Amino acid sequence: MIDEATLAQMNGEYRLPPDAGPEWRAAYEAGLDICCPFGEQNVRRIEAAVKDLHPFHRLTANKLPLEMTRSAYGDLKNLYLQTDLGKLDCLSEVGAVGNFEVVLQRSVVAYFSYGEFRFLDLDALIASKKAAGRERDLAAVRYLLAIKERNARH
Repeated sequence: MIDEATLAQMNGEYRLPPDAGPEWRAAYEAGLDICCPFGEQNVRRIEAAVKDLHPFHRLTANKLPLEMTRSAYGDLKNLYLQTDLGKLDCLSEVGAVGNFEVVLQRSVVAYFSYGEFRFLDLDALIASKKAAGRERDLAAVRYLLAIKERNARH
């Protein structure tokens, strides 16, 4: 699952609309959210992928560096990291959508020169933003609904 700014770009919106308020700007610059299973192999992959980006747990008081131990693998549900490139949230499930298997079913594939990626489909992303209910998410819902309406006309 990728954040709404990336999905908006996939749907032909490569910049913020002129009337975008601070809530949308904050959502646009929020970082990257992914949904993944948290088995040992995937946690090791995440750790290896970000190790050169100086990752640390951004929601801990003392900003502990990302150093996974074997005993932690079974306890993980989410990882909230800060890296040199920004925020990375690794989630075991997406609110109003479900766990990784359901998210996978509710995703679409996008192909880039550097690889193939899955994104929540527009309806699933809208549902997850509505469920989050924060002001910035509700602002994103309005924008995503406008994209959906525009896509329906074409």
